[in-house]
Amino acid sequence: AALQQYRIAELALGVPLRMPKPPAAPAARARAKAAADEAYNPPPLTLAQRLGLQEAPQAKLSATEWDAVRQTSSDRSQEPQPCAICQEPFAAFGQQLLLSCAHAFHRGCLRSWERHARRRSCPCCRRAYYQTKSIEDGATHYRSYSATALQA
Repeated sequence: AALQQYRIAELALGVPLRMPKPPAAPAARARAKAAADEAYNPPPLTLAQRLGLQEAPQAKLSATEWDAVRQTSSDRSQEPQPCAICQEPFAAFGQQLLLSCAHAFHRGCLRSWERHARRRSCPCCRRAYYQTKSIEDGATHYRSYSATALQA
């Protein structure tokens, strides 16, 4: 790195090179995923929210409330629905996220949706403030479906 800096200074480019960061360890990624699920920090209330003219963000959901959201999501249809953004089944790739509005998406699909929309809102119902939780319902269904197809 010192030699690179010397060469850059010698060529009078003025822009130091950045060294690539080493990839994160699997344990660090797991901690970051758990922190993302637990971290729900709604933005500060706006004046309209304080006056009651606009809906304020919900408080953090408890375990029993998450169970109710999961039940609502599973009651919507008998067969598990694919990701509403990419239309791929949940076991095809990525992790499944359940939103507090009971819609489920791939983690990567939801992140790309938020980047594209430039705001944090549910792609299905446009709910502005939501919490997320990682679930394995789609993967479990996919494994049982695959086992049944292999036996047939």
